[in-house]
Amino acid sequence: MLSLIIGTTNEAKIKQIMGALAPLRIPIQGIADKNKLPEIRENGTTAQENARKKAIAYAKAFGQTVLSMDNALYFEGLSTEQQS
Repeated sequence: MLSLIIGTTNEAKIKQIMGALAPLRIPIQGIADKNKLPEIRENGTTAQENARKKAIAYAKAFGQTVLSMDNALYFEGLSTEQQS
């Protein structure tokens, strides 16, 4: 059966994603031990790029599908360069 790892140790994020994906009825788990996570350099230009980097690295480390998400706050009127 398909299962999914949420690529975070943040309990609030895990609960939020589990709630959103509940209708899919697939086993979902977070990462209990952050020491098992590879070090990821979050140097992407967007939150999506950083989330993608983490999901790929964690999937390789665990040999399983991983969903990762990053949150970002963007200000209207500032260029992409000014946002970081």
